[in-house]
Amino acid sequence: MRNFDQKEHEKRKRIAKTLHLSGIPTNWIAMQLGINPRTVARLGDKSARGRPPMGGKAFQKVLWHYANYDFQNKKDREIQWAKKLIEEWLGVEAVTATFRSLDMLTAALRLPDHAPEQRRYVELLKEVFSNKMIEARLSAKSLWYNYLSDIATERILPPKNTAEMEKGFAAYTANALRRYIAPRWSPTAHQYIDQVLKTLPAAREAKVIRLRFGIGRKGEAQTLQQIADALNISKERVRQIEASALQKLRHPSQKGKLGYLMNSKYAV
Repeated sequence: MRNFDQKEHEKRKRIAKTLHLSGIPTNWIAMQLGINPRTVARLGDKSARGRPPMGGKAFQKVLWHYANYDFQNKKDREIQWAKKLIEEWLGVEAVTATFRSLDMLTAALRLPDHAPEQRRYVELLKEVFSNKMIEARLSAKSLWYNYLSDIATERILPPKNTAEMEKGFAAYTANALRRYIAPRWSPTAHQYIDQVLKTLPAAREAKVIRLRFGIGRKGEAQTLQQIADALNISKERVRQIEASALQKLRHPSQKGKLGYLMNSKYAV
């Protein structure tokens, strides 16, 4: 064991107590902090009332404690040291090492590479859903905190080891991506939206929407003025027709049909 001055020794004892309370084995704590195992054991005896029962599920208990413990005070070096050691014992680095690649994947999937004619349907859905169902504001770090939160609140069971933790977080992330990121559509997906547009009460509303978003056209989306000239009406009237059509598409009866597309057989 290393020799420390009184102040340093007391600091390491406080960290040891935090680690022991989480359920980490005494000898591992002593080795990492360079203090006597008997000292750690005595600290453990004093904190036994607050320590979760270990049984044969040490990893699960430590992870549960890690998920519940407040490590938010970044200025407290002792807390951050304890956090780092708990993460080392759990093997959390195996998960956090994937954050960059997961963020790159999320960015790549956030706006799928649709064919040009499908991309125009995507723009329409973005307008109807105010972007909420199209662009995901996800990050690997936020997903990790959500994963820990679900463990802390017992929505999901803690994994039994590091390998299970990696697999569990990967599955958790995959589910989040499926919920929040726009799907890559099958070639027939746009036909479903066409059917919804046909249900608009006024044929002119559907026509204006198609022209504004370039739906079903080889050309680009048209401006209000271009549509006004084509229909021989005022620019303001075109704006009113577009607003009316979008309002009807946002009605729960219609929005529900379009929302169904996001989780239907049309999405792949």
